[in-house]
Amino acid sequence: MWFSTSVPCVELPKRNCMESNSEIIFSAHAHGKILLSGEYAILDGAKGFAIPLKKGQTLQIGKTTSTDAYFISLDVEGNPWFEARFHPETLGVEMPIGTKEMLDRWMMVFEFAKQKGVDLKEKLTGIQAVFHLEFPRNWGWGSSSTWISLLAKWLGLDAWELNKHVFGGSGYDVFASFSTSPYYFTLKEGVPQFENIPWIPSFLNQVLLVYLGQKQDSRAGIAQYQSKKVNVKWEGFVDKANSCSIHLSKAENLFEFESYLQEHESIIRILIGEETIQNRLFPDYRWGTVKSLGAWGGDFVLVTGAPQNVLDYFMKEKKLLVLPLHPLMVSSH
Repeated sequence: MWFSTSVPCVELPKRNCMESNSEIIFSAHAHGKILLSGEYAILDGAKGFAIPLKKGQTLQIGKTTSTDAYFISLDVEGNPWFEARFHPETLGVEMPIGTKEMLDRWMMVFEFAKQKGVDLKEKLTGIQAVFHLEFPRNWGWGSSSTWISLLAKWLGLDAWELNKHVFGGSGYDVFASFSTSPYYFTLKEGVPQFENIPWIPSFLNQVLLVYLGQKQDSRAGIAQYQSKKVNVKWEGFVDKANSCSIHLSKAENLFEFESYLQEHESIIRILIGEETIQNRLFPDYRWGTVKSLGAWGGDFVLVTGAPQNVLDYFMKEKKLLVLPLHPLMVSSH
């Protein structure tokens, strides 16, 4: 149940967003993510190879003199994109900034928490909570997964279960939030399997990210995949995707790494019935391999090649943002 009242916008906190005399009762940081391999097929048991990113989202909660629960979400520039005040007992809400879809997600979180026995009245009474993203919302690095993970940690819930209730999908991304290194993720009969792996290959300086500026809706991508996969012969594809993920993580040189990137693109191309991103958008890039990350067609792509060649082609010629992967990723080494 939800309702929105036509009240004036409450005064926004300053950028540090916490009253100077507020007692901090909770503070946490969740990592962003990229899925290097296993997109789409991960939903059917294929092994995903994921990389947690240093940039993510923070949550800080302080006690206030108010009896309500005040939440605000700030983007990387400190601008609010969600703001609401909840009544601890009724969950009545004033929402000056946000959408009904956002509010519905919040209500689903509260619903799940109550099902698990969380005392919401105690949790929500007299608090001010500030979420702060460390990357642009349209980058697809996990604004939703970090949000869910932080809420789960605060409420004492299982992040994967909460994500399944609120968003669905494989839930691989919530495991990135507190991971200390790249990892494998697999759904076995609907149960998540997680394994940290060491991955600092000698050629990592020749692996970069390029931003296409076309953020994709992951849930829409999943629905599209589910509708298309019935038209292909599915047998063997999970095993092939698994093999690619394992070989990518164990490749000893760039040539070997690129060969498995290309094989993985070919597998997913057949599954979803779309042309690979390199053939479709960058057919004249001849210095390495371009691979889609996550839902095909938007967000970031992974590109291999000598850094100067990548910069010359993608940044100077195509006017796209290029980021080296190594400084961005979380690693135990």
